[in-house]
Amino acid sequence: DYMPAGKPDMEMVDEIRSVFEIFDDDHSGTLDIDEFVYAMSVLGFTEKESKDSFLEVDRDGSGEITLDEFQAWYVTSSMQVKQLEEADLPSDTED
Repeated sequence: DYMPAGKPDMEMVDEIRSVFEIFDDDHSGTLDIDEFVYAMSVLGFTEKESKDSFLEVDRDGSGEITLDEFQAWYVTSSMQVKQLEEADLPSDTED
């Protein structure tokens, strides 16, 4: 099973569940590709990027993203963003 490196705290779990439920339009308990692509478009991703991400997030290949799959992806993505923000990147100064 795929498990993220860091374990989310209860506040983050609640946040993830809320985000998931907002985009679960049919209240099925899963996100289909259309729901996921829409959610990603709201975040500024292209349709192609969204569909590619869907295939990565849908770990079991069911064609739907469960809350657990979404949570694992969300936590990993959030951690990567945080690591980028905390990274000591060289500045873009010109000589």
